[in-house]
Amino acid sequence: MLWPTPGNNTVALPYGWFTSGKNYHSGVDITGEDCYGDDIVAASGGTVRYVEKKYPAGEGLGLYLIIDHGGDISTLYAQCSTILVEVGDVVEQGQKIAEIGSTGFATGPHLHFEVRLNGMHVDPLDYFPQEITESSSAS
Repeated sequence: MLWPTPGNNTVALPYGWFTSGKNYHSGVDITGEDCYGDDIVAASGGTVRYVEKKYPAGEGLGLYLIIDHGGDISTLYAQCSTILVEVGDVVEQGQKIAEIGSTGFATGPHLHFEVRLNGMHVDPLDYFPQEITESSSAS
């Protein structure tokens, strides 16, 4: 997969349990300095299966979309400020699909990014080269 936020590599909240095991984070939150409105790109090619453009203020994933990559793998891109694709669109790896935002339950601009295998979320960092994940987690 391709990193979904070119130029923004800080993982603000990793995948898994946090706050002393009371909450579980189903993806990674990626941010960067002055990142509001920056590009979000498709991590891999596929078909847009879901787009959410309405949400209760301050709740949930905000504006988000899901891309089906085949092979039982899909990716979710949430908290977007703008979504540039529609359900049924076929996208290429690296194609701009949205922009970083702070919609839904968010404390600042970031991308909430999930990888799902057979519909179940897995650690997204397992799908990227080690040199990316090491620099991202250290930020």
